[in-house]
Parts: sequence; structure tokens; C-alpha cells
Amino acid sequence: MSKIRNIFSEHLRWEAYRDFFQIQFLRYLVIWFSFVPVAATFLKDVPKKITINTASSPISISLELPFSWQLLWVSSLFFMVALILYWVSCPAFIKKYHSYNDYRKYEHDGRWIAREAARFLKHARKDQRQKFIDRLLTKGLITFNTNSIPQEELYKPTVEKLQTSITMESENSAQYSLKTPVLDKDNQELTDSEAGIFWEVYALESDSRFYLRLIIFTLLFLSLFSFSHVLLQHIFEGARYAFT
Repeated sequence: MSKIRNIFSEHLRWEAYRDFFQIQFLRYLVIWFSFVPVAATFLKDVPKKITINTASSPISISLELPFSWQLLWVSSLFFMVALILYWVSCPAFIKKYHSYNDYRKYEHDGRWIAREAARFLKHARKDQRQKFIDRLLTKGLITFNTNSIPQEELYKPTVEKLQTSITMESENSAQYSLKTPVLDKDNQELTDSEAGIFWEVYALESDSRFYLRLIIFTLLFLSLFSFSHVLLQHIFEGARYAFT
């Protein structure tokens, strides 16, 4: 399982699904999913073949599709379930911001990234919180909190005169404070630090909810498998009529 998790962590993160579901061609599966039940209701009593009597000889016309519409509908069903699960489960941070440039376009106050970090930390796993603390410690963006606060006050943004702060707790119960915007000794904002905090939140959010990402991948694989059968049917029927 650890190998599978590592593969997903590296290649199938939430932003990969976000980009995939934005491919316009795939929207046709959504249309097909909606169209087929309606069409099937209207056409349920239509015969598969109709015969037109002419002066010379009757002509038979087949109304069957050159592929299995049922299988294509199943493919669209898997895709729709995966899409719905993505919209419900993908972290809002990933759906909202495609990059740090997107974040900057919102013209947030320098304090805002602390609130985004707080939202992430509230629902994050313990190992994710620890990784976030370790990375910000390495970057020198958080400080050890000598005065511990109660558990219920952790991860709550506190507005101060020049900064907004949140307190987080590591696995060994040590508490650390993140204050944004990060200021130098002259109270000047260190703008690069905001990008550093953003990307740490982004990376950990995109790597979250492993089992949901695995379920979405499975549904998309089943959708592709079903669609491949339909595509092969279409190619076979086309080739049969073209070369006979």
C-alpha cells in the first residue's frame, strides 16, 4: 500500500484531477449520460429495422448504432460519479488557486495566508501537520511558542496589530506560532515568505484524502475501459463496411 500511496502522491494529486476534468472533450460524456435515458424512453418502441417498399424491391434500414450505447452510457456513468466525487472532495484551496500567481490575483492582505493555513490545519492529519511544521521550521517561518495555549485555541487565527497569527502543535506537543505577514526586524514585510507558506499548504492539500483520490482513479479507469470497448466496436464496424 505504501508504494501505491507514493505513486499517487507523486503523479495523481488533486491538481492533476482538476486539470483532467477541465478537458473539454470529456464533457461529451456528461452530455451522453444525460441524453441516453431520455432518448431510450422515446425510442423504446421503435423497431431495430424498418422496411421501405419500393417499386423494384423492399429496402431494409437498420436503426441500430454501430456500437453499444449501453456500454457508452456505463462509461459516462463512471465518469459522472468520478466528477461528482471530485467536486465534493477536492480541497477548495486547490480548486480556487491553480498557482501562486492565481493567489496573488485576489490581492489578499498579507495576513490572509495564515487563515488559509488555519483552514488546512483544522482538518489535516497529524502527519500532515507535522510535515507542515517541519518544513516551515526549516524555512525559518515559524517560531517556538514558549507560552502554551489550550487545545481548543489551536489553529484559530488571532488578529494582532501588525500580523495575524495561528498556533499549531507538533507530535511531541511542542507549540509553534505562524505570523503573517512575516516581518523582518524593521517590521518590513518579507514578500517571499508568503509564497513559501502558500506552496507548503498547496502541496499538502493536493496530497490529502488518499483513498478518495484512489476511488476517483478507479472510476476513471473503469470509464476508460468501457469507452475503449465502444471505440473498438466503432472501428471494427467502420472497417467492416469500408472493406466489404
